[in-house]
Parts: sequence; structure tokens; C-alpha cells
Amino acid sequence: MHVVFDGSGSFNEVGKKFMLNYLGNTVENLKLAFEDKVEFVFYTWSNELREVESVEKIPARGVTDVEVLRKFLLGLGAGDAVILITDGDFDGVKKSSFRSAVNSLGKRFAVIAAGYDAATVQLQKLSPNFFMAEDMMTAFNFFLSGSEAV
Repeated sequence: MHVVFDGSGSFNEVGKKFMLNYLGNTVENLKLAFEDKVEFVFYTWSNELREVESVEKIPARGVTDVEVLRKFLLGLGAGDAVILITDGDFDGVKKSSFRSAVNSLGKRFAVIAAGYDAATVQLQKLSPNFFMAEDMMTAFNFFLSGSEAV
């Protein structure tokens, strides 16, 4: 399970920074709960996608480079799943090519809207497997059960 945290500057606002840290702590706890079933790999994403061992202090700087994430998604193997935790603040991108990369993963991709001003409509269009931050556990159960999101 690849968990990608949006680490762009839009999360520098105090409330959103706390939300991102809270979600990071939640994922750390889920990692412990499911460590016998799922291998977790954490990433921060802004102008690059960088693997991190811990999500305690997710940086909040720069802008998200959707092309970097698109290439990452296209390079994944058949058994890989991705949860993207973001506010959806990545306008001005080639949305069709990004959606194509997301669609290639199908049920193996979910997005979690983080932040009070998350672009929920844009994120819902990105993936039918859409969850609000408070539904983090539902998103993980979605992958563990192998069923469609509702």
C-alpha cells in the first residue's frame, strides 16, 4: 500500500497542517494494526515524490507536480494500491492524462480529501473511490475487502 501525502505549501496553514499531521498519525496506527496483512510505504509529494519512513513531520512547501505523481502511478505493479491524501490544490495540469493514470489503477486507487477547503468536486471527479478525511478507516477497509467504494 503506497500512501502519498500532499506536502505542498497549501498545507502550511495552521489548521491544515494539523489535519495532515493527524492523518499521518492515523495512517501510522493503521500500519501497526494491519502490518501482518499489508506492507505500507509512505511518500510526501510536492515538486517531487519522496519516500519517508515516518509521517510525523510532513513538510509543507512548494507546489504539487502532478506529472511526477502521474509517472509514479504508471510505474506501479499489478498488486500495488495507492491512497492519495490531498486537498486537491493542483490546478493547471493536464487533467485528462492524470485521470488516465489514476483510471489505470481502477479499484487500487483512492483519494482522501484533507483540509477545510479541499477541492472535493475535483477530487470526486478524479476517482470514484473518494473519501473524506474522517473516513480514513473506511478507505483502508475498502482496499482490504476488495470492494467498490460507495
